Amino acid sequence: MTMFRRRITTAVGTVAVLGVVLTGCSDSKSAAPTTSSDSTATGTPILIGTEMPLTGQLVVQPELKAGMEAAVSAINAAGGIHGHPLKLQVCDTKFETNTELSCMRSLIAAKVSAIVGGTIAADVSGREFELASKAGIPFIGSAGDVPAEFTTPGVFPLSSGSPGWVYGGTKNLTAKGATKIGLLALNNAVGNYDVTLANAALASQGIKPTSTALADPQADPTFASAAAKAAANGVDGIFLMLAPPLMPKALTALKNAGYNGMTATLSALASPAIIKAAGAAAEGMLVTAQAAFPSDTHNPGITALLADMKKYQPNSDVLEITIQGWSAVKLVEKVLSAIPGTDAPTATQILTAFNGITTPIQLDTIGPFGPPPAKPYAPGFDRMYSPTVQNGHIKDGILQPDGKGFLNAFTGA
Repeated sequence: MTMFRRRITTAVGTVAVLGVVLTGCSDSKSAAPTTSSDSTATGTPILIGTEMPLTGQLVVQPELKAGMEAAVSAINAAGGIHGHPLKLQVCDTKFETNTELSCMRSLIAAKVSAIVGGTIAADVSGREFELASKAGIPFIGSAGDVPAEFTTPGVFPLSSGSPGWVYGGTKNLTAKGATKIGLLALNNAVGNYDVTLANAALASQGIKPTSTALADPQADPTFASAAAKAAANGVDGIFLMLAPPLMPKALTALKNAGYNGMTATLSALASPAIIKAAGAAAEGMLVTAQAAFPSDTHNPGITALLADMKKYQPNSDVLEITIQGWSAVKLVEKVLSAIPGTDAPTATQILTAFNGITTPIQLDTIGPFGPPPAKPYAPGFDRMYSPTVQNGHIKDGILQPDGKGFLNAFTGA
């Protein structure tokens, strides 16, 4: 599914080694509760937990952890929440299905008040979200990678997730004038899911794809055949849904096939490393993101995030997952700060507060958060608190925002 690529992207250029399987929460530094060294909060700590791959053979996300820790440090330095410091417990999943489940059990056993952000995508069954729900622990700011995030009570996805990416990305193409859309995806279960989602997205606009090419990297290593098929029949806009390492090859193949129309993709597939590898072939490509672009320094939320990162995590890159991790913690701060009383809020109180959101919360780094509409934005995605995406393009090798801010991925408004 598209959700897998979101996580693999973060590892491009950083992971190529084997690791050992980890069970439960790591006893490494990454799993220890952390607070800002200059915290002025002295009340009873509010323990929040998260899980993500920090070591392993496929995906690692130090930038996600850094974003969350920067937000925790900034909040604690400013006095915490009603005087209570946040403590963050991180469990290393190694992007292993069984370890994701073990991590969730460990966080529940630790009696965290909330589970915040993080990555659960190796296991697409939704078991982890069900466990948190049954334990009465809210899962706040999840990534929207797994369908269960949009249906499980007590789970509050940060943004529009995989459906928002695809609906928003295809709508971006048509909004820019494309009338004949080609789809280029992998010929496997992942690609078939992507194509199904893209077909639904296009159908919501009353159109059908002009061409659909499912690429097989083994049989078509240069992507020449897939590119030719995707660009056939007068296609003037191609939506790419491929594994990130294959993006440069596909873009080059399209250029070699003589295709000069628009191309578009998801921000998860257009990391700085991928853009650099694609070079001139990526120039001008449309990109749809879940969060504000790191280059958008006119955005006050991005300005605040960059300041926190510079102060508390100066050695970390700032990627989209960094912004998402930081935003999830800041969302927790906003909601918990509004809970009456001076005691550290319990999991029950936090769950009640999030279920009671009636007015959209503004964070700037993501679109307005909540509440979901009575009629879902898309079938099967009932608990979507923020239906927005932000569009941009690649210029001079850098992802640049289009200046229009956040748009509803499903209505375009």
